[in-house]
Amino acid sequence: MGIFAFLDYFRLPAQLLCQRVYYTDTVPQDIHHEAQSSCTHAPAPRDTQRSLHVPLEVVIHVLSYIDEDEDDGASKETLTSCALVSKHWSFAAQEYLFRRVTLRSASAFDSFAAAVRDASPRGRALASAVKRMHCIVDDKQPHSLSLSKFTQAVTLCPNLQSLHLALFSAPLASEGTVVTGNGNCSSSPTLAFTDDVLSALRNGPRISTLRFDNWSDDETALVQLLHNLPSVTALAVSGKTPSLPSPSLESSSCALQEIRLNFQTTPSTEFLVWLLHNSKGVLRSLEFQREPSITLLEHLVTEHCDTLESLALPACASQEGAALLERCTRLRELRLENAWVAPGVRRVLPSSLERLAIAVDKETPLQPVIQAIKRSEALSSITLQVWAEGERHPQLAAVKVACAARGIQLKVMRDIHVFRTIKVPRSIRIY
Repeated sequence: MGIFAFLDYFRLPAQLLCQRVYYTDTVPQDIHHEAQSSCTHAPAPRDTQRSLHVPLEVVIHVLSYIDEDEDDGASKETLTSCALVSKHWSFAAQEYLFRRVTLRSASAFDSFAAAVRDASPRGRALASAVKRMHCIVDDKQPHSLSLSKFTQAVTLCPNLQSLHLALFSAPLASEGTVVTGNGNCSSSPTLAFTDDVLSALRNGPRISTLRFDNWSDDETALVQLLHNLPSVTALAVSGKTPSLPSPSLESSSCALQEIRLNFQTTPSTEFLVWLLHNSKGVLRSLEFQREPSITLLEHLVTEHCDTLESLALPACASQEGAALLERCTRLRELRLENAWVAPGVRRVLPSSLERLAIAVDKETPLQPVIQAIKRSEALSSITLQVWAEGERHPQLAAVKVACAARGIQLKVMRDIHVFRTIKVPRSIRIY
């Protein structure tokens, strides 16, 4: 049964939400068997037959531990089961289920909208509970979620904080909008976002985290979104490489603290200048899932090395890259996916480093890592992504001994997808 299928069946009366609620579990009645026994038992006292009252605070506390489960699929399944226990359990579990909403089709939106548009206290509570939303827009698929329904879903959630939009294709508007240098909007027939969509997003909830997967033909879609979502502080983008609609375009007003980039081709330096214009002094985390050019990396390090605390790169195979890494003196976390890195990289690890995640194969030089473990006062965690025959590395045992001697946590992984999820703990989580 889906998230929304049971909503109407477990609809609570409005007065139940306006008073202190107790959940009731009835003690099972005695079971009588046909077998005869010479023993006789007195009936149980009547007070043992009374209902067991579980305060609302206790149930919510238990559900909060389920909601914190890192495995989103498992926690969702458990919360769904809790919502089906009884009417009394339903509403409390639904509030946690509605914290993360995924909409992939028009029918899913209709069910979601019917639940949160309800004028009852229950409907308002569910709308306010939504914190994260994942929407997939693909106009070429039957019964897909349209951009207009996506916009309605966003505006229905006043406390929405994190938005993940995957845009595969959308009907090109007859008149889209392009933000010009003077802040005015001009029409263009090539944009997917219409004036109504952008206006609704601009006047909607304050979204702090945006993940945008753009697989459409609109190269300016990201620019349009950020111009109308100025409250974004954490950004993850992938897909089509964005471009600026105008060289004189006003710079982005977003003060970005965290960025994750995974474009099909390396973005231009001009685009990064536009994107990070208002992020000077606040950018803390930078992650590339595809190797950037040295020119682009040099610009970013020059502008933001004083505040950069987390850096993730697919590779760092040049001496120029090692020199740039040495300038990031405040790094707390460094992740390198490729085992083939420049020899000087491991020798220039900053003293502030707390978490190091590197890839290892049979030929990777680990002596600089062992030396860093022995001399570092801040290092607390090392993660090794073991590639082919990396388990046979002759110095791997020495790394384990050095970590054990210094009380440093050591993790050995073989799944690159899990390896890429290693991040410095942060208050803003990209959904």
